[in-house]
Order: sequence, then structure tokens, then C-alpha cells
Amino acid sequence: MWIKTSASSCRISKENDGWVVHMKASEVMRAPAVTVAPNCRVIDAARLLMETNRRGLPVVDHSGIIVGIVSEGDFLRRVELETEPTDRPWFDAFFGIGESAVAFARAYGRSVDEIMTRDPMCVAPDADLIEAIALMESHHVAQIPVVLKGAVLGMISKAELLATVARRFDQSIHIGQGVRDNILAAIRKERWAAGAIVDVVVTNGEVQIWGVIVDNNQRKALKALIENVAGAERIVDHLKLRDELPL
Repeated sequence: MWIKTSASSCRISKENDGWVVHMKASEVMRAPAVTVAPNCRVIDAARLLMETNRRGLPVVDHSGIIVGIVSEGDFLRRVELETEPTDRPWFDAFFGIGESAVAFARAYGRSVDEIMTRDPMCVAPDADLIEAIALMESHHVAQIPVVLKGAVLGMISKAELLATVARRFDQSIHIGQGVRDNILAAIRKERWAAGAIVDVVVTNGEVQIWGVIVDNNQRKALKALIENVAGAERIVDHLKLRDELPL
């Protein structure tokens, strides 16, 4: 088992002139994990995958320590599907009979320990999510266990990543709308804003302000006002002076 861990429980980096807090594996994982024992029947593992809508099941020993993983892909070459490997003399000659023996066990095995992937790639709960995704990509796996001291805390799969993207997108829209409303409400209260026609678009803390202003004093005041609104982290100025507009 190979576990990727982060040096700290929270990593912050500076990107695009802003500070970014990286999500951790524990924030995205699906928990608790559904596990099976090595002596679990293959048919029972297949049913459990379907019943729980999982892509893979960690295999744990009697102490609860992960020893392998069984996934959807392990059921592709099965005698029940009539997709078991056929005799390939050239394959045996090139790779050796050992590989054919493994393939046969996977196709005809009746217990999980005969078809599972041993020593699976794992990540620690404090690992950066970006590191977990990089491991999934480099090892061509659809899911990865989140493990602490050998015990499985949860699983990260492409489904969890998609759900996180959708959830954070919805949160971003909701938060951005709230910040926009607060900015515009604050502008309407200021007498010095008279004559200014402005609107703002807020995305992930970035405030883009558009419109027409009387002079640069208004520009400076608007910038100061926005900087003091909670949730406004960066300002992109698209304002135009009234005198600059074509007649």
C-alpha cells in the first residue's frame, strides 16, 4: 500500500495575485466507506457494488486494515459474462505463464481475494485534493481510498469530484449574489455616488465593476467602498468617465 500525504493539514498558496486554500481529501471523500473481507464471495461483492452505487470497495482484513480494492473493472473478464481470457500462446511466450494464471484466477475466482487489486494506491485525509486527482490520473484509476494508519475513512471517486464541482458552483453563485447585493446597497446610501451609473459582477471574490462615473474621485471612493464589503477580495475596474463617452 502506498499512501500520499501532505506535510500539513492545510496548504495555502498564492495564485493569480490571490491566496488560495487547497481542499483536502477528507473534504471530498464519500464516508463511511463500504468495505468487504478478502473471503467475501465475488457475487456478494458485485451485489454490494450495485446496491450501494459504488465504483469500488476497499478490501480489509480482520483488523480493519486495507489489503486491496475490488472495482467494477475486476468484473469485466468473467466466465459468467463469457468474456474470460482465451488461450493465447503468444501472450504466454512473451509475458510468461504467470500472467495467464493471474488472468485465469480473476476470471474464475469465487472469493474477492482472487480478483482484487492488491496494495492499492491510497491518500491520507490531509492530502491535497489536487494530489489525489493527480494520482488517479497517473495510475488510471477511477477511485482512491482515503486511509489513516491503514484504516479506510472513505473513498474519492469521479462521482464525488463531480458532486463537489456542482456544489461549489452553486455556493459560488449564491455567495457572489449576496456580495453584489451588499455592494449595490452600500453605493445607493452614499451621496457622493450621485450621477454614477454602475453595476457589479462577483465571481469567487472577484468584483468586476462596470458603468459610467462623473470623475476619478468617484472611482477612488467606489474602490474604497467595495474593499470594505465582506467577500470582495479583488476589484477589476471597467468604469468609464462620462466625459470620455462619445456624444
